[in-house]
Amino acid sequence: MEPYREYLKKRWAEGCHNASWLCRELREKGYEGQRSRVKEFLQPWRSQAPKSTSRKHKLPGLRLVAFWLAKPPEKRQPMEQQWVQAISKDHPEIVRAETLAQTFREMVKHRKAGDLANWLESAEASGIPEFNGFAMGIRRDHSAVAAGLDQLDQPWSNGQVEGQSTVSNC
Repeated sequence: MEPYREYLKKRWAEGCHNASWLCRELREKGYEGQRSRVKEFLQPWRSQAPKSTSRKHKLPGLRLVAFWLAKPPEKRQPMEQQWVQAISKDHPEIVRAETLAQTFREMVKHRKAGDLANWLESAEASGIPEFNGFAMGIRRDHSAVAAGLDQLDQPWSNGQVEGQSTVSNC
């Protein structure tokens, strides 16, 4: 590694601390060794580098953000609400997605089968592929979905029968 010390020092000072990247650069200069050797060579420099005082924040995953968008705003934790507001600020498609998710949740919660047709039109017109696909699936079985919404307030349930038929098919 000694023939490459000055080059590595220069690149380290420039902010390049990635051993894989530096190994690629060294290979262009004739280095034939392993990346692990470059990593070992850089290790003392890493341990001498000042530790960052700023905490890195991990970004939430898409599924988690989708969950927050569908969650009633009054039930969101303050941090969840801050994320929703931050991502909605400059992205009208996220606002549309939140509106569609909230409307669908309310429609199911309050058993409003009569609102299904309007919701499907809104979802299809949203330009959001996930809602387009969801709406398409509902349209394929529209009568069953509408009947399910209408029957949510019935005193009877076929849940036990569905559970038995599912178990017997295992």
